[in-house]
Amino acid sequence: MNTFQFFAIGFVASEGHFLEDVGITPELYGVLTGPVFLIMFSVAILVHGLYLDKVKHIKWFLLGFNAISSLGCLGYAFTQEFWGVAGCVTLIAFGSGGIVPASLKEVGKLFCPSRRCLAVGIFQTRISVGMSLASLGLIMASHLGWRLAYATIGIIGLSVVLLSSFIIRNDKVQEPLLEKPKPPSVLDNFKFLLKNKTSMLVVIAAMFRYSAGFVRAFFTPIYLTAQFSEYSHEFSVVNFALNLVTPVSIYLGGKLAEYKESKNQFVWTPLICSLTNLVCVPFAVYMHFTESFALAMVCNSSFYIVGEMYVSLNLSILLNVTPNHMHAFQTGVFMCLTVASGSIACLLVGKLYYSLSGLALGLVLALGGGHFFSGVFFLLSGLFYYKDK
Repeated sequence: MNTFQFFAIGFVASEGHFLEDVGITPELYGVLTGPVFLIMFSVAILVHGLYLDKVKHIKWFLLGFNAISSLGCLGYAFTQEFWGVAGCVTLIAFGSGGIVPASLKEVGKLFCPSRRCLAVGIFQTRISVGMSLASLGLIMASHLGWRLAYATIGIIGLSVVLLSSFIIRNDKVQEPLLEKPKPPSVLDNFKFLLKNKTSMLVVIAAMFRYSAGFVRAFFTPIYLTAQFSEYSHEFSVVNFALNLVTPVSIYLGGKLAEYKESKNQFVWTPLICSLTNLVCVPFAVYMHFTESFALAMVCNSSFYIVGEMYVSLNLSILLNVTPNHMHAFQTGVFMCLTVASGSIACLLVGKLYYSLSGLALGLVLALGGGHFFSGVFFLLSGLFYYKDK
C-alpha cells in the first residue's frame, strides 16, 4: 500500500490543476518531490534503522509508519500552498523510511538464513505491484479531481492499516534466560559492517544498481515516449504488463537461491545477482540507439524479466552476514547509501538532458555502467559470502 501511495502521488499531480491550485511551479515541485524527498527519505531510513533493532514488538511501529505515510497523502487534499505540500512530503518520507528496516527486521527474526531469499522476494514485489497500480491515480484524479483523489488514497491507506492491525502477528522470539551481553554501540555496528567484506561489496554493488534503477524509473519513460511518440499508449500498456510479470522473476530468483543454499552451494546467490545484472548491459546500450519500437521494448523487458531477479537476493545476503541485533541498522545504512547514490545519479543524468541525444547518452552511461559495475561487485562478494555467512 505504501508503494502504491508513493507512486500514485505523482500520477495524481500530473492530472488536473494541482500545481496551479497550490501555486507551485513544475520546476519547484520536481525538486521538492525528487532530490529533496529522496534526501529526507534516506535520512529517515538511517534514523529508523538506529533504534528499530532494540524494539521487541515491531508490529505497532510498522503500522504506525504506514499510518504516517497515509496521513501525508491525506494531507495533500487540504494543501493550499507550498508549505503544505512540503509538510506532506516530509510526513511521507518519515513514514516510508521506517517500513523497510522494520519489515526486514521481521524477516530476519521469523525466517532462518536458508529461507530468507523467497521471503525477501515476496516483500520486494511491493515495488512492481505498487508501480502497476499507481496508474490508477490518473483515473482517480480525472474522475474525482485531485483533492478527492488524494483523500481517497489516504483513507484507503488508513483503512488498510486498521485492517492489518487485526491480521499482522506480533510474535516475539523466545530468548534463553541467560545474562544478556551489553548491546553494541552504533560505532561498533559501523566497525562490524566495514570489516565484513561481503557486506561492503554488496552495498557497493547495490549503490551502482540502485543508481541505474532510479535513473531508469525517472528518465527512461521520458526518453522512450519522446523517441517513439506515436507509440506512447503502447509503451504504457507494455510497461504495465512488465511490472505485473516482474514478481514472477523475483519469485524464481528467490526459489533458485534457496534451493542452492539448501545444498550448501552458497556462491550461487551472489552469482545470480551478478549474472542478471551483466546480462542487461548490452540491452541498456542498444535500447537507446535503436530506431525500432519493437526492439526497444524487447530491450526494456530484459530489465524487468531478468534484471529485477536480484531484488530477492541482495537484501537476504546482507541479513545472512549480519547478526540479528543489527538487521534494522544494516538495512538503514544500506538503504540510505543506495537512495543517496540514486539521487546523485539522477541529478547527473538530468544535467545531460539538454537534448534527446544527450539524455540517451546519460541513460547508456547510467544503466550500462550501473548494471556492469553492480555485476562485478556482486561477483566479488561471492568470494567471501560463505566465510561471512
